[in-house]
Amino acid sequence: MVYENNVPEEKISDFYKDITDLRIFFGYDSNYEVVFEKAVLGCNIKDGDYQSTSLINFAKLPNYLTEINTQVFGILLTPQTDKKDIIEAFNT
Repeated sequence: MVYENNVPEEKISDFYKDITDLRIFFGYDSNYEVVFEKAVLGCNIKDGDYQSTSLINFAKLPNYLTEINTQVFGILLTPQTDKKDIIEAFNT
């Protein structure tokens, strides 16, 4: 993501591990990552920055999801998938 921030662009990647570690330390899930990024980088945090649901493209993971201590889960959908299948996969 690109933010208007107080950190030089070339230094932002240095902060991703620290941002993720801080988020995990406080017990927040990855949906709060944008909020923590903005807080650390000195950006304005808006009401809509927290997302209860997000789409993750596993072909191009965000920087914070490439850290070793981050777990990423997804549900694979096929044309035969129905609501019952999704609920069952989510609850396992």
